[in-house]
Parts: sequence; C-alpha cells; structure tokens
Amino acid sequence: MIEKGRILAVDDSKTILAFVCQVLIPAGYVVQTSTDMWISSIVSDFKPHLLLVDVEIGTIQSGVTVIQALRKQRCGEGMKMVLYSSLPDVELARLSGLCSADGWLRKDGSPQSLLRIVGTHVKSQGVGH
Repeated sequence: MIEKGRILAVDDSKTILAFVCQVLIPAGYVVQTSTDMWISSIVSDFKPHLLLVDVEIGTIQSGVTVIQALRKQRCGEGMKMVLYSSLPDVELARLSGLCSADGWLRKDGSPQSLLRIVGTHVKSQGVGH
C-alpha cells in the first residue's frame, strides 16, 4: 500500500489515540502518537504532514499552545495543524483562529469525518498522489 501521509496525533487519552490509529492506519496513513504536548523533537524526526492535536491536554488549552509554539519556532514548516476536541463548534472555530490552526475536528465525529479532514489537509500538500 502506498503511504498517504504521516500523521502525528497528540492527546492525553490513549483511547482517542487508539481510535485515530484504528481509522487512519488501515487507510494507508503512517501514524505516530504522543500523550505529551512537548513534541518538537518528534516533529523534527518524524516530519509529519499533519498534526492532529487535542485542545485540552490535562487542564490547560495546550493544543492551542502547541500550535502557537510550533509556528513561532518555525518547527514543522509546511505541516498542517488541526485542533481535535469535543468542544462546541463555535469554540473550536474561535480557538482555531486564535492559534492559526489550519482547521479543527470534533472528537465525536465519525471515522469518515476524520478520514475526510485528514485527507483534505494531506492532499493539499500534494502527498499520497
């Protein structure tokens, strides 16, 4: 199977990370996961096409912080960054704009929604064609 793209998923829930893997790996994506928000070395080594990051890791809005820090450090230049959360759409849209995320996805969405959002962002980079 041809690799469709590299995805880094960051969430403090191992259940969510397992779900992401169960959906994306059979679809041809290479997935790396982290339960820790300190991911700059993973980004440098793995070179993901897409970062899928939880808004709330622990009790802070660390997904927003992660994206802001990566953009400021120019770490992962060209990598798409998407917030992933169960927050309401309005709040996700607001936070996405606040940190200049490339998009957002609700955790209570279907596997098809996950595949659609991931596919859209990875294809926009010309990967997996």
